[in-house]
This record gives sequence, C-alpha cells and structure tokens, in this order.
Amino acid sequence: MSDDLPESTDSVHFARYLSGEASDAERQQLEAWVEADPERGQMLAQLTSVWETSEKQSPAPDVGRMWQEVALRAGIPSAPVSSAPAWYRGQGLLRFAAVLAATVGLSFMLSESQNREAILQQTVESVTVALGERSRIDLSDGTQVTLDAGSTLTYPARFGASLRQVTLEGEGYFEVASDPLRPFVVRARNARIQVLGTRFDVRAWDRGERVEIAVVEGKVSLDEARASDDTGVIIAAGQVGVLRDMGRPEAPRSVDTSRYLDWMRDEMAFDDTRLGEIVYRLERWHGVRFEFEEPAMAEERVALHVSSRSLDEALEVISALTGLSCDHEDGVVRLSTH
Repeated sequence: MSDDLPESTDSVHFARYLSGEASDAERQQLEAWVEADPERGQMLAQLTSVWETSEKQSPAPDVGRMWQEVALRAGIPSAPVSSAPAWYRGQGLLRFAAVLAATVGLSFMLSESQNREAILQQTVESVTVALGERSRIDLSDGTQVTLDAGSTLTYPARFGASLRQVTLEGEGYFEVASDPLRPFVVRARNARIQVLGTRFDVRAWDRGERVEIAVVEGKVSLDEARASDDTGVIIAAGQVGVLRDMGRPEAPRSVDTSRYLDWMRDEMAFDDTRLGEIVYRLERWHGVRFEFEEPAMAEERVALHVSSRSLDEALEVISALTGLSCDHEDGVVRLSTH
C-alpha cells in the first residue's frame, strides 16, 4: 500500500477489505499501512461508514454501464459485467463507487495533513528571554526547557521522525523527554550535546570562553560541533563537562550539580570564576551595565555565593571579596579601586 494512496488499486483494496473478500496478504498489507499513522485509522473508519451506509436503492441501475465507468476509474481492464466480482454488481457496485469517491477525498485530506506536518517541521521558532526574566518552553516532544535571562533558544515547531535538534545561546536547563528512536541534540557555540532522555544544564554565553554541561540525571555526549572523528566524552549524572573554544572536550569531573542550577533559585554560585563573567550575569538579571576602571579587573578570579537576586547584596559581596568600590548610578555600576 503506497503512502499517497493512488485512487486506482488502493480503492479496490479498500473495497475488497470492507466486503470481507480480501486475501490474508491484502488484509495484512492494509492493516500495516493503517497502523503506521493514526490518521489513516480515522480514514479507514470513515470509509467503513461509507460502505455500510451506501445502500440506498437506485431505480433499475444500468449495472453494465456503471461497471465500465468504475472499472475505467479504478484502472481495471475493460471486461463484461458478468466477469466482475460479485461485490461489484448491483448495490455492491454502488458501494464501491461511493468508496472510490470517498477514497479520493480522504486521500487528499490525508495528503494535506502530511503537508502541514512537513511545514511544521520546517518552521523554526526562536525565543529570547528579556533581561531580568526567566522563561520555560514546552517543545513538541514533551521536552521542557527553562531559559535564564538574555538566553535564546531556536527550535523547530515540530521535530522530525529521526532527530530532535535545538540551538542554545546563553544558559538553559533541559528536561528531555525520552525517545530512543530520536536522539535529542543541543548545539551551543562550538559544542554538540546529544542525549536520549535526561536532565542537564548548558551554559554557553557568547562572552564566555567555554561551554559547560552539568548533568543532573542520565548521561549526555559532549563533542566539538565540527569534529569528524569520535572525540566526544560521556558525562554522567553528578558530573560537569567543559569544552573550551577551539579545543577538545575535557575529561568530566564530579561536582555538586545543584550549584549549576542556582540561577533557577535566584541565587548565584561561582567557584574560581572571572569577575567579568560574574558581572555579566548581574547585567542580565538586573538590566544594568558594569564598567571597570581597569580592564584587568575583569580577569580577577573569585569564588562567590549570593543567596538572593538582590543587586545590592551581590555588590556588597563583590566589594568585600575584591576590595573594589562598586558605585551604582543611573543603571551603570562602576568598579574602581577608590
């Protein structure tokens, strides 16, 4: 049975099936075709209804003429009506004519549905989270993605049959719906992250020097996006993997992954991190701009934990850790040594 249901042989198949005269091979072929797509089951149900209700008597039908017309449309070699199968004659012929017409109409609707599905797979959606906000996105396969402020997720309106792929700029927490037949791939900067079903955080800011993946549950594969050989690493639950710019994935290390999810609790937790990277998060969260008196200040590395989303509290901690003065005025925070 073909996918596009040509109106010739397939109409005959349907009629033989509905009349109970289909061979085992024909019946199995049609049932397998129906099982491949739920919408085909609806089509068969409608054709069954047409078959069962197309019994209105027609006064003295010219069975011979109708047989020739239907045989021509169905692609059946011209032959006398006496040689036609019993279920083509009389009211059976009327039933078949109704099924033939319905098959053409329903095939068109099914084709239109398949075209709409193809369009959805080609339609690209993009969501960018405003500064100071956080957003959750539900994808077509049931996967949920939580995006931090300033992040962008690009994804198809409907995933295809063999692959689920999205692109991330910024930071996002993924709860991927399990689907062994369709791997889930996240492309972020120079990284390619592949999973089947798991929970993990991806940090891939354009101002950063690396992509980080913290796995909360399951496993993911991390590789350089353009790698032609198998150079990826497997990151298990409770581990973080790092891919630096123009580099290979580093060996995963065990961490407290909850610290990588601090942003979902409106907290900040950084270990041995550039000050410039820390203030970049504050810029996204609070819609402010940081200015350093000296560029070298942004390279200072600190460990910091702030248990609230308060800008004032963060500035107090930064000042205490670095000895820098933090002056906030008119949406600009100036860091200086005095």
